[in-house]
Amino acid sequence: LDAGGSNHNYYEFEVNALNTVWELRLNRPYKNGGSEYSERVGMKGEGSIPGMQSAVKVAGSINDPTSEDEGWSVVARFPFSGLAKNGHVTGPPRDGDVWRLSGSRVEWS
Repeated sequence: LDAGGSNHNYYEFEVNALNTVWELRLNRPYKNGGSEYSERVGMKGEGSIPGMQSAVKVAGSINDPTSEDEGWSVVARFPFSGLAKNGHVTGPPRDGDVWRLSGSRVEWS
């Protein structure tokens, strides 16, 4: 989530089919010398959003290449008060505000 669309101080949320969550905050893109704030780099709680919740529904199996699966889905909740913690937003969107949010899927083999 990059509410300002600046590519600076944005929040990243990653989740897998097991509902394993990784949250991080980047002060600016890596290519511009950005620094990651997350538990992965020893900054406990620095990249996380207080009150964030997620749930996963799997239609099939996990990590069983012999089965044919339909897929999986995730639902996530990000409270505005939690997003405001690290300056991602100042509150709920107002009329005329434009927030930038992108999604992607990565499959490592």
